[in-house]
Amino acid sequence: MQGTNSTRRFNKRGESFEQFLTDLKLLVKDCGYADPDEMVRDRVAIGCHATKTREKLIQEGSDLTIEKAIDIARIDEMSKAQLKTMTTENPSINSVNRNKQKKPYWQLKLDEQSSKVCTFNTPFGKYRFTRLPFGIKSAPEVFQICMSELFVDVDGVKVIVDDFLIWRKDDDEHDARLKQVLDRAREVNLKFNAKKCRIRQEEVPYVGHVLSKDGLKPDPEKIKAVKEMKPPQNTKELKTFLGFIQYLGKFMPNMATVSAPLRELLEKKIARHWNQE
Repeated sequence: MQGTNSTRRFNKRGESFEQFLTDLKLLVKDCGYADPDEMVRDRVAIGCHATKTREKLIQEGSDLTIEKAIDIARIDEMSKAQLKTMTTENPSINSVNRNKQKKPYWQLKLDEQSSKVCTFNTPFGKYRFTRLPFGIKSAPEVFQICMSELFVDVDGVKVIVDDFLIWRKDDDEHDARLKQVLDRAREVNLKFNAKKCRIRQEEVPYVGHVLSKDGLKPDPEKIKAVKEMKPPQNTKELKTFLGFIQYLGKFMPNMATVSAPLRELLEKKIARHWNQE
């Protein structure tokens, strides 16, 4: 019977959830020995390839309806789609501002549907967030998108989550750009943390680097961390070490050559003998 194929249908990697759902509904359409909605619900819960989504659905237990299952799976897929690669730039500057927002996520109001999704249980009943909560997987990406769109037309401004970087070549340009940012923030009631704002700095730490009028430099704290790391004693520790020093790659032209002996140790057929070399 056609409906029995639904019990073997899984959400393939790279396949959208909507396609998966459409196929499931077609497979159970003519099934006469079980409730089609229940079959789709169960297959959504078991057939999702995302482990965390599957666990979330299964934890719902008997409270899981087909509508809730579809909502959870859709939201998870949307969260992944909102993941963005955050890049750093090396602007030509004479001085730079760095501003931090105050309780950034809470400054974004949720619409009714999103608020209901953020419902949580307490001993006193169910409550839901009306503003973007911390701890939601997609929160950083959602916030990043909102901030990027809000200041996209302001030159000399880079926003990474709640970190604002404003650079300029002279004082007049600096004041004009800073005023644009503050005016825009005032329009949407966006608050900055005055204690964390740095105005007209010659250099500032920013997303793991140091930005200055001389260009991009490595963060001294990151260099210190590499120097203080213990020599790796096994493959896992070696992978951790090699992954960490990739941060310094842009500042070390010969890093590939220098790290080659360490990368060779990752090959399974090579005996590992840690020594000074």
